[in-house]
Amino acid sequence: MPVSSKKVSARTSAVKKRLGKRNYKEEYRKYAASDEDKEYRADLQRYNRKAIREGRAVKGDNKDASHRDTDGDGDEEIAGFEPRSKNRARKNRARK
Repeated sequence: MPVSSKKVSARTSAVKKRLGKRNYKEEYRKYAASDEDKEYRADLQRYNRKAIREGRAVKGDNKDASHRDTDGDGDEEIAGFEPRSKNRARKNRARK
């Protein structure tokens, strides 16, 4: 049974009220400002640029370098490309 957009927006606003306003600066400081995180982002960007140069990826194809734990040790490694929405939805540590 489809949910009306009024019900969805009412639920969304109720959740926002309960959680309060997000503090993006605090999230960045807590989760993305470490030297290790900066180096990892730089590696992802390098991987993307190299793939574009080699023709394995195209600007605007809505794909990202996949960052997932491929061997179960807790470290995320670059594992090819996948759709941006799947890659970013998998885990967002800042919002937990």
